[in-house]
Amino acid sequence: GELLRGGICHSVQLTAAISNGCIKNGKHNIFIIGDSYAAALFNRLSHYIDNKGSDYIISQMTDGNAPPLFVDGKDDLQRSVITLNNNRINEIKRVQPEVVLLTWSVRGTNGVHDKKLAIDALSLTIKKIKEASPDSRIVFIGPVP
Repeated sequence: GELLRGGICHSVQLTAAISNGCIKNGKHNIFIIGDSYAAALFNRLSHYIDNKGSDYIISQMTDGNAPPLFVDGKDDLQRSVITLNNNRINEIKRVQPEVVLLTWSVRGTNGVHDKKLAIDALSLTIKKIKEASPDSRIVFIGPVP
């Protein structure tokens, strides 16, 4: 719950994410997308930014069991993973973040276990992010045990 900002920015409807201030529109925006693994990055990253006195801001669009991959599947709330990712791409296009940060559990329900298929899926996500926001840097945090 609290660590992930569950019900505030994690596993919420798009309208709630916007009204709860989860999607920022400003300079030096780090936009986190992915599943609960990605959501867990928010607190540490936010703490680090605050301690450094940085002007970076963080956007968060994360959903349980919804990796940032365009794969068939449902998240924890039985929503289409593809639809969730289309919403993420649309918001990335709207706010043009400086950095898009993505990670997910490869062992999750909707993780892609075949190495080649996983690379293909990640390549498609990167392509869609680059089309939506060409100047954004994409940072991928690889799988952790």
